[in-house]
Amino acid sequence: AELRQAVAAAVERLPEPLRAVAEVLQSGTIADAARELGMPRSSVYRGVERIRMRFEDAGLRKFLD
Repeated sequence: AELRQAVAAAVERLPEPLRAVAEVLQSGTIADAARELGMPRSSVYRGVERIRMRFEDAGLRKFLD
């Protein structure tokens, strides 16, 4: 429950392009996100890295390892 709430709060604070990536990835793959969002997989991977950094900044590092 703690993780779910922390992730939901962190996702809400993401800028829209990153939020869209995060939302698709909650139930899909990188390929799914690329297809649904109309972007190359490489862009989705870069988005994942940015999301990861923002999650770490939000104190979620303990859940990432």
